[in-house]
Amino acid sequence: MNTQLININTGEFTVSNNFSISNKTTVQQLISFFKEDKLMVSNMQNGSSNYSIENFKISNLYFNITIYFKQLVKVNRLTTISFILSDTPYNISTKSWDNFNKEKAEKDGQFMKDWLNKQLANSDSIFKWGSANIFYDPHNFIYLCNISYADAITEQLIN
Repeated sequence: MNTQLININTGEFTVSNNFSISNKTTVQQLISFFKEDKLMVSNMQNGSSNYSIENFKISNLYFNITIYFKQLVKVNRLTTISFILSDTPYNISTKSWDNFNKEKAEKDGQFMKDWLNKQLANSDSIFKWGSANIFYDPHNFIYLCNISYADAITEQLIN
């Protein structure tokens, strides 16, 4: 699978032929594309909100995507896209310390690292628009890919 989903010039994450997610994406656009009944919504006390969708298929891969919005300068801004990907559907209910497999987790992490390297054309992970990287989340036993947008981070630091 070599479909280009991350635009290294703009930071857009393409989820279909007619929809990409970026720092300019609004909550309403997400709801319109993914449909409200498919999105899991978490509203935080601080004005932030997260929108998640499970096992969204893109180019023969399954993505669990969480899109983070933060209240910045009186505007709800998309700050980060976080996701896991797999060549098979992901079942969150099977993840626990009881069935944790370190070798499988490392293999999954390497799969994601290789995928991201291809997406970024083996370039640095920091760009004018922000960054893209992989990290391990020990609480959920998974590797995650994060696309973070610089303008939202800068606004957050200033205000």
